[in-house]
Amino acid sequence: METSQIGYQDVLESLKKVLDPEIGLNIVDLGLIYEINIHENIRQIRIAMTLTTQFCPMGNSIMESVKQVLMKDFPEFIPIVSLTFVPEWTPELISEEGQRFLGKAPQIPDSIQGNKEGLGVGKWVKKIFK
Repeated sequence: METSQIGYQDVLESLKKVLDPEIGLNIVDLGLIYEINIHENIRQIRIAMTLTTQFCPMGNSIMESVKQVLMKDFPEFIPIVSLTFVPEWTPELISEEGQRFLGKAPQIPDSIQGNKEGLGVGKWVKKIFK
Protein backbone atom coordinates (compact mmCIF):
# COMPACT_ATOMS: atom_id res chain seq x y z
CA MET A 1 0.00 0.00 0.00
CA GLU A 2 1.40 3.35 -1.02
CA THR A 3 1.17 6.26 1.39
CA SER A 4 1.39 9.89 0.43
CA GLN A 5 3.59 12.39 2.17
CA ILE A 6 2.08 15.46 3.67
CA GLY A 7 3.76 18.78 4.13
CA TYR A 8 3.68 21.70 6.52
CA GLN A 9 1.46 23.76 4.18
CA ASP A 10 -1.01 20.87 3.90
CA VAL A 11 -1.42 20.79 7.67
CA LEU A 12 -1.58 24.57 7.92
CA GLU A 13 -4.37 24.71 5.34
CA SER A 14 -6.24 21.99 7.18
CA LEU A 15 -5.97 23.90 10.47
CA LYS A 16 -7.47 26.98 8.82
CA LYS A 17 -10.78 25.10 8.86
CA VAL A 18 -10.87 25.45 12.66
CA LEU A 19 -12.49 28.72 13.73
CA ASP A 20 -12.36 30.51 17.04
CA PRO A 21 -16.07 30.35 17.91
CA GLU A 22 -16.04 33.74 19.65
CA ILE A 23 -14.99 35.79 16.62
CA GLY A 24 -15.13 33.48 13.61
CA LEU A 25 -11.46 33.83 12.63
CA ASN A 26 -9.47 30.67 11.92
CA ILE A 27 -6.89 29.64 14.52
CA VAL A 28 -3.97 29.94 12.10
CA ASP A 29 -4.63 33.59 11.25
CA LEU A 30 -5.46 34.27 14.89
CA GLY A 31 -1.92 33.18 15.73
CA LEU A 32 -2.80 30.23 17.94
CA ILE A 33 -0.59 27.69 16.15
CA TYR A 34 2.99 27.78 17.40
CA GLU A 35 4.47 24.62 15.92
CA ILE A 36 3.67 21.86 13.44
CA ASN A 37 5.75 18.70 13.30
CA ILE A 38 4.99 15.90 10.88
CA HIS A 39 6.54 12.53 11.76
CA GLU A 40 6.10 10.36 8.67
CA ASN A 41 7.94 7.38 10.21
CA ILE A 42 5.52 7.06 13.13
CA ARG A 43 2.52 8.58 11.32
CA GLN A 44 1.96 11.46 13.73
CA ILE A 45 1.16 15.13 13.33
CA ARG A 46 2.16 17.08 16.42
CA ILE A 47 0.70 20.51 16.99
CA ALA A 48 1.80 22.98 19.67
CA MET A 49 -0.77 25.69 20.11
CA THR A 50 -2.05 28.27 22.52
CA LEU A 51 -5.30 30.05 23.30
CA THR A 52 -5.97 33.76 23.56
CA THR A 53 -6.22 33.32 27.33
CA GLN A 54 -5.67 30.49 29.79
CA PHE A 55 -9.29 30.89 30.86
CA CYS A 56 -10.77 30.47 27.39
CA PRO A 57 -14.03 28.57 27.91
CA MET A 58 -13.85 27.23 24.34
CA GLY A 59 -10.31 25.85 24.71
CA ASN A 60 -11.29 22.19 24.89
CA SER A 61 -13.65 22.59 21.96
CA ILE A 62 -10.98 24.28 19.84
CA MET A 63 -8.41 21.59 20.64
CA GLU A 64 -10.91 18.83 19.85
CA SER A 65 -11.72 20.53 16.55
CA VAL A 66 -8.01 20.55 15.69
CA LYS A 67 -7.81 16.81 16.32
CA GLN A 68 -10.99 16.12 14.35
CA VAL A 69 -9.98 18.11 11.27
CA LEU A 70 -6.54 16.48 11.19
CA MET A 71 -8.01 12.98 11.55
CA LYS A 72 -10.44 13.71 8.71
CA ASP A 73 -7.89 15.26 6.36
CA PHE A 74 -5.01 12.90 7.20
CA PRO A 75 -6.58 9.59 8.29
CA GLU A 76 -3.27 7.73 8.15
CA PHE A 77 -1.83 10.00 10.87
CA ILE A 78 -2.47 10.35 14.58
CA PRO A 79 -2.85 13.97 15.72
CA ILE A 80 -1.14 14.95 18.96
CA VAL A 81 -2.17 18.40 20.18
CA SER A 82 -0.39 20.11 23.05
CA LEU A 83 -1.33 23.37 24.68
CA THR A 84 1.18 25.94 25.86
CA PHE A 85 1.01 29.47 27.15
CA VAL A 86 4.70 30.18 26.62
CA PRO A 87 5.00 32.53 24.95
CA GLU A 88 1.77 34.15 25.95
CA TRP A 89 -0.54 34.97 23.05
CA THR A 90 -0.80 38.65 22.08
CA PRO A 91 -2.76 40.43 19.31
CA GLU A 92 0.52 40.97 17.46
CA LEU A 93 0.41 37.27 16.52
CA ILE A 94 -2.62 37.84 14.29
CA SER A 95 -1.70 37.55 10.61
CA GLU A 96 -2.29 40.39 8.15
CA GLU A 97 -5.18 38.41 6.69
CA GLY A 98 -6.62 38.01 10.18
CA GLN A 99 -6.29 41.72 10.86
CA ARG A 100 -8.15 42.48 7.64
CA PHE A 101 -10.88 40.05 8.66
CA LEU A 102 -11.20 41.59 12.11
CA GLY A 103 -11.29 45.07 10.62
CA LYS A 104 -14.43 43.99 8.78
CA ALA A 105 -15.78 41.81 11.57
CA PRO A 106 -19.30 42.36 12.88
CA GLN A 107 -19.82 43.98 16.27
CA ILE A 108 -18.58 41.72 19.06
CA PRO A 109 -21.50 40.36 21.15
CA ASP A 110 -22.00 41.95 24.57
CA SER A 111 -21.56 38.54 26.20
CA ILE A 112 -17.88 38.61 25.15
CA GLN A 113 -17.05 42.26 25.77
CA GLY A 114 -15.36 43.05 29.04
CA ASN A 115 -15.57 39.52 30.44
CA LYS A 116 -13.05 39.25 33.30
CA GLU A 117 -13.04 35.44 33.29
CA GLY A 118 -10.87 35.27 30.21
CA LEU A 119 -13.04 35.91 27.19
CA GLY A 120 -10.69 38.83 26.58
CA VAL A 121 -10.75 38.41 22.82
CA GLY A 122 -13.76 40.69 22.54
CA LYS A 123 -12.11 43.45 24.54
CA TRP A 124 -9.12 43.89 22.28
CA VAL A 125 -11.02 43.23 19.05
CA LYS A 126 -13.44 46.00 19.90
CA LYS A 127 -10.65 48.35 20.97
CA ILE A 128 -8.13 47.70 18.20
CA PHE A 129 -10.28 46.92 15.17
CA LYS A 130 -13.32 49.14 15.67
